[in-house]
Order: sequence, then structure tokens, then C-alpha cells
Amino acid sequence: MSVSWEHAFRACTPAATQVLRAVSTLGLTEVTSPAVGAVCELSSAQTEACLAELVEGGWMTAGVVVEQARRWLARTATVDAGLIRAFAEYHTSAVAGGDWLTRHRAEIMAALRACDRGGLRRYGIALAAAAWSASIRAKDPELWDELAAAGEALAIADRDPAGLASLLHSSATVFAEHGDQLRAEAQWVRALAVVRRDADVEHRGVDQAVLSGLGDLYRGWGRLGKALDTDLALVDLQRSAGDAAGIADALAQVAATMRASGRLNSAADYFAQADDALSGSGGSPEVHARILTSWGRALWDQQHHAAARRRWSKALAMLIDVDDKAADHVRALLASPDEGPLPPDYEGVSNTSWSSSGGNG
Repeated sequence: MSVSWEHAFRACTPAATQVLRAVSTLGLTEVTSPAVGAVCELSSAQTEACLAELVEGGWMTAGVVVEQARRWLARTATVDAGLIRAFAEYHTSAVAGGDWLTRHRAEIMAALRACDRGGLRRYGIALAAAAWSASIRAKDPELWDELAAAGEALAIADRDPAGLASLLHSSATVFAEHGDQLRAEAQWVRALAVVRRDADVEHRGVDQAVLSGLGDLYRGWGRLGKALDTDLALVDLQRSAGDAAGIADALAQVAATMRASGRLNSAADYFAQADDALSGSGGSPEVHARILTSWGRALWDQQHHAAARRRWSKALAMLIDVDDKAADHVRALLASPDEGPLPPDYEGVSNTSWSSSGGNG
């Protein structure tokens, strides 16, 4: 289209000019009305009228900024920290719901780049973290590549090791959830290296989350030697923190790895240690019941049916009036005949990240 973009810009209404300035500042290639309207403080009707005006004026087509217009806007771009921050915070709040991530992908990536250009990297890191949380529900490897590159670059540029380790952990969790074990391992190993290099990160709980995730990955992958090394490192870490619930959970992870490898006596011993760590600590009855239920399954694998039922009875006492579905599952375990199969693991009690279904349970 033969047109003077500067002349066309001057001919726009004030509201449309405001939208174009936002497009320029944020480097947008696509525009959706909710986000742009929110940061430009326009009503829905005003925003729709502006977008219609921009389409009619040749700036946009079907929500996409025309290439020649985008180039002209890029040359006139300025840094508006308030606008960039508002745009990043808007998407950080919105991305948690529904399919927002995939529908507003271009805007989210533009917001991350704008945060870098504008020196507002901590807002970009927060947006990247929210986007990774939403990625659990959206399998989009191309988006993951873009998100990993942009988010990690922000944390590195901001010299924020805690933010970097957290983003690496979040991305690894998504990769593991969607079956990409190699990439999940690589991200968790990188996160662990960051944690161990910077002592301040350890005080934010990132190290426990990374070790727990890596142990779960190795156990599900069948790399039980690696899982055991990671689980034992987590036990040491939790003991140094003096967290009874954390110690019990880490010991239960060791027990699950032992059970998966067929070392049933060791599994029962570690479940017993986990039980001891929680006894008298005032911790969550659901967590304690989960450990007792898994311990009972390990004992059942060894044909110690009476001992298994004692653990399940104790677990049931903890769950009554606390979690009815979990209590019903334990009742089903107690009703199992000695020579019969056990009911499958129940998510609320024993189908946790560290619960292995080894043996005949």
C-alpha cells in the first residue's frame, strides 16, 4: 500500500494513536483487544472501535499488524516502563486461566522481550513463571523452546540465580509431565548446578523441589541408581533444614526407590523411618496416612499381611473425618484377601510422586 505512515498516524483518533504507541513500545505483531484495551485503559467498546479503525486504515488485518506498518512503528518505538510493566502484569494474572497461553502466545512473547528492553526483567521473569505453570495443560514444544530461551535469558541478564533455578525447575516439570525425559533431566541438572553454585538460592526451597523432581523422574524412568543418589541427597538436605515433614517425604522417596528395585526389606525400613519422623510432629494426617499406606503395600509385597493391615488401620484412623475418599481406599485395602490382588493405588493416598507400584501391590 502506497501510504505515508506518519501521515496516517497523525490522522488516527487519540484512542487509536494510543493503541499504536502500545504496539510500537511492546513490539507487538498481533493484537488482541482484552490486553491492549486493559493497558491503554480503554473500554471494550472503545478498544473494538480502535481496532476497526486500524484495520480500515491499513495498519492491521485480522488482528495481525501489517509488516510495513510494523517496521515504521519499530523505528518510532520508545521505552514506556509503565506500559511494559502493566502489559506484563496483565498477562501474568491472565495466563493462569484456560487456554490463554496458546491464544495470546505472540503477546506474551512480546511482553517478555519488552521487559528485557525496558530493564523490567523481574516482571518478565514472573510472567515466564506463570506461563510455565500454564504450559502443563498445553503441549506446544515450539512455544516451550521460545519460553525457555526468553525466560532464562531474562534471569541471567538480571543476575537472578533463584529466578533462573525456579524457571529451569518449572520447565523441567513441564517436560517431565509431557514425557520428554531427556530434556527434563537436562533442565533439572542445570537447576541443581545453579542452586549449588549460589548459596542464597538454597534458602528459597528451590533445591528441595529440584531434587524431588529429579528423583521422581529417575524413578519413573527406571534409572533407580540415579534415583537413589538423588533421594539420599534430598534426605540430607531436609535433615539439615530440620523439617520433619520434608524429612519424612524424602525418606518415603528412598523407600519407593528401594521398593521399585526389589529391595523390600530396605523399603520397609525407610518407610518406618519416615513414620518415625512424622510421629509427634503435628504434621498433616493425610501425608502421614500416605506413608503408612505405602509402607503397608511394601510389607504386603513380603507376604507380611498382618503387619500391612496394622499400618492401614493406623492410616484409616488418621483419615476418618479428614478425607472420605482416601479412607474408603484404605478400607478396600483392609478388606483384601491374603492371596488376592490389592486395589490399585489411589491418588489421594499412595499414588504420589514417590509411590512405586512394585511387587504385587
